[in-house]
Amino acid sequence: MSAAGFSGGDGSSSTPYLISDETDLRQLATDVNGGTNYASNYFELTQNIALNGEWTPIGNSNSNYFRGTFDGAGYTVNGFSITQVNSVAGEHHYGLFGYLGGTVKNLNVAGSITLTGEQYTSNIGGLAGYLDYGTIQNCTSDVSISASSSAVIYAGGLVGNAYGQISESSASGDVTTTTTYPGSDSADNYEFTSSSGGLVGFIKGGKIENCSASGTVRAENNAETATNNAVLSAGGIVGYNSVALTNCFSTSQVNADFGNGRAYAGGITGWQLGATSNCFTTGSVTANTTSKSSYSGGIAGMNYASIDKCYATGKVTANPTTGNSHAGGIVGHGESAISNSYALNSGISGGYKNGTAGSIYGASLTANYVLNGLFTPSDGTSVASSSVWNQVFGLFTDANGWKINEGNNNFKLPVLKNLPAPANADASHLSVPCITFYANGGTEGTMQPQFVEGNSVTLNANKFKKEGYSFTGWATTENGGVAYADNETIQDVNADITLFAQWKINQYTLKFEDYYNQQTVYCETKLDYGATVPTTFEGLPPTKTGYTFYGWHIAIPSTMPANNVTIMALWNITQYNVTFNTMDGSEIPILKVNYSETIGERAPANPTKHGYNFEGWYNESDCTNKWIMIGNGAGVVTDNITLYANWTAWKHFITFHNYAGVEQVKELTYGSDMNLPKNTFFTNEDENKHFGGWAITEGGAVFYEDEADVSSLFTANNGETDLYAVWLDTPITYRNVTFMIDGTEEYLMKLIQHGKALHVADKPTEPTRPGYDFLGWYKESTLDTALSFDNDYVVDAD
Repeated sequence: MSAAGFSGGDGSSSTPYLISDETDLRQLATDVNGGTNYASNYFELTQNIALNGEWTPIGNSNSNYFRGTFDGAGYTVNGFSITQVNSVAGEHHYGLFGYLGGTVKNLNVAGSITLTGEQYTSNIGGLAGYLDYGTIQNCTSDVSISASSSAVIYAGGLVGNAYGQISESSASGDVTTTTTYPGSDSADNYEFTSSSGGLVGFIKGGKIENCSASGTVRAENNAETATNNAVLSAGGIVGYNSVALTNCFSTSQVNADFGNGRAYAGGITGWQLGATSNCFTTGSVTANTTSKSSYSGGIAGMNYASIDKCYATGKVTANPTTGNSHAGGIVGHGESAISNSYALNSGISGGYKNGTAGSIYGASLTANYVLNGLFTPSDGTSVASSSVWNQVFGLFTDANGWKINEGNNNFKLPVLKNLPAPANADASHLSVPCITFYANGGTEGTMQPQFVEGNSVTLNANKFKKEGYSFTGWATTENGGVAYADNETIQDVNADITLFAQWKINQYTLKFEDYYNQQTVYCETKLDYGATVPTTFEGLPPTKTGYTFYGWHIAIPSTMPANNVTIMALWNITQYNVTFNTMDGSEIPILKVNYSETIGERAPANPTKHGYNFEGWYNESDCTNKWIMIGNGAGVVTDNITLYANWTAWKHFITFHNYAGVEQVKELTYGSDMNLPKNTFFTNEDENKHFGGWAITEGGAVFYEDEADVSSLFTANNGETDLYAVWLDTPITYRNVTFMIDGTEEYLMKLIQHGKALHVADKPTEPTRPGYDFLGWYKESTLDTALSFDNDYVVDAD
């Protein structure tokens, strides 16, 4: 035994108090009811416990209540029974825990609560009568509740009255309450004489999520008279709800009967002030009154908060004797937004306005449906039940917390994926042939089942996708041949059909092309999706004139992806040398030019060469074809080339002056005419004068000899120079002219002035020789040229 009297533990989180039998549990009730709340202490159930006899709830007031943590560890406390009514004046609390302010988790309870003759407000729940800022998590209650009272009753299969957190829990016991409380005239607005729910009777704070209820809920008020504000509410999950309610369902049948007051019944909540989403209910809902209005809704009887992605399938009935009937497939009366919700209900009975809502006031209705309905009201769209999947269930997807209950052929509706599917759910009015589609290896897309209306059906278009494959049709087995084409119409359908998508592997194109010219394709092939891509291809790597292959712009895949792949070749452009042969001009360095480009702005400055003008560059050394650097007709470099400079020689013009104003102009060309011409164009009448050279000023001294080198005159093209003939006195010189006979015998010697020609006066007397005739005088000993002495021989030597 522990120090506190339990089977073990010290109450810490690591070593909780152990509850092993009925004695331990009753000890806990005694301690708490005596004022020990065990705040910050921990308890753990070690085994299932069966209770015997009358049970005294753990906690009896807001002064004496449990504030610790109780972990049921998945075990069950069963057999507990409460039948004795508390006679002490004040609010009373009935359940395994009467008044709970702590945490209870992982606990299952089973038993019954039967109360008769209660005279004070009572909170009745299978697990807890009153939850005050506490938490209930992962608990179940199979406790039947039956209570009659002359005062207010709050009763729920799990909790009677709550202000706290309830999650992952369920209740399956029936909840039946009867009161005769007529209400109070002093009450503001509405006064709830009774509020009952399959899970919670009344909740004003906290939240409810991931919960369910399946027991029958029946709330009655049999007061002979009732105040004008007196109301009664009953709901499959909650009778009165002011908190967010998410991911819950109820299969409960709900009845709210108030003979002389207003009755509110809802498949989820009777009176709703908290937002409700992702909820569904399958049970019937009925509200009965005599003189006042009755409100009945598939989701909520009275709705003051938003409803989204909810549906109801049960019959909805509002039966006032003389008052107004408000029956709606989703709500009885709505004053807040309803969206993406629907009711499968062909049995709306009575009603102020049949369809989505019995009546509405200032509420928006968006994308809501009444399926297989008898009416087409303005606030709800009526569609055939066979169109459920196509028009309604689009939002009831896995991403939103739903799944299709495929295991129950009688229930082809979405259910909450985090909760067990309801065992007694029935959608027999949808018992039409159903076509179920399977992706069969597909990786994308979803397809809802398709219902068959009539004897034939046109298959919905395929929405599945499989990477690297094309859809070819539907087969009735996973690996069967194609039995049906996409959108095919099937005749005589009278049973469910299961179809499996069939796939054909796709081929994709692998293409290698030029990055800069996509019209140039080096190689192209087709490969199956996922096939190993070869490491070599014919024609690769590519070649390209003027370029060096650099690589591919993306890596070649190892296996073929599910798309065409184009891989483009990258190139390094080849640079070529442009050599400039200046033909003895100034040197110009080699220029590098990209393939197929012009020299353009990179053209070097013109070379220089003394005595010449640069005329441009030419392809050949003989300067036949001129190379244009830039602009129209510019030459394109496609290989190493040599360009040759073309030159034109400078000209120099010399004016030769003689005395008496006589002139001669001569043109000299640099490189070929570098010397003065021989003076053959001027003579002097004075025989005693001879040409001495050229002066650079008139009357000046000789500056240039005849035929002198004048290259120094070429300082620019088209230069001009004046030269003046210089005549010098010629000194008289005599030469010995010897006349020979037979070449050996001197006949006569005469002195003749140098430079003078022989004339008749200089002719000697003719010699004689016996036996010979004198023929004349000759210039040579060979007697070749006879002298005429008529100025035909100039004496310029002895």
